Amino acid sequence: MRHLRLGTLLSILLLLWILPCYSIAQAEGDSVRCARRIDRMIRMAKSYLGTPYVWAANGPESFDCSGFVHYIYTGAGVEVKRNSKQLSETGTFVTLREIKKGDLVFFVSGDPPDRDITHVGIVISDYDGKSFRFIHANRSAGCVSISEFSEPRFRNSYGGARRLFPCE
Repeated sequence: MRHLRLGTLLSILLLLWILPCYSIAQAEGDSVRCARRIDRMIRMAKSYLGTPYVWAANGPESFDCSGFVHYIYTGAGVEVKRNSKQLSETGTFVTLREIKKGDLVFFVSGDPPDRDITHVGIVISDYDGKSFRFIHANRSAGCVSISEFSEPRFRNSYGGARRLFPCE
């Protein structure tokens, strides 16, 4: 009887020691799966580089900025709103320093106090303290393209960032 109690106690102690390790490994596995999912989404987005910009287009032959985000996120299994203003009100707020791949970045136009969200892109590189890269249906370029946040026209019209990917 005494050995049974000692065996039970040892089993409980072993479980208490193993379970946290299992939880950490599972969390790390989830993190790796999430990173892979975001990388696949970014590869999909990049496959549309050069696709024409057309206002109100939903793809895949042409896109506007929010149509592009909607198409790519939906293709990655994440349901999102269709326009940039609605997208800017969903998900989790992310500071500039916290921006990483898969986040959405927003830009504003107009003069204060009437500035409003008018453009959105998908972040494809983490913020490095100076800049990050993002892919978007770029009206100025006339197509889906990659831009640097450090470009004055983007830095000066920065309207915030949101994290919508459910595994982040």
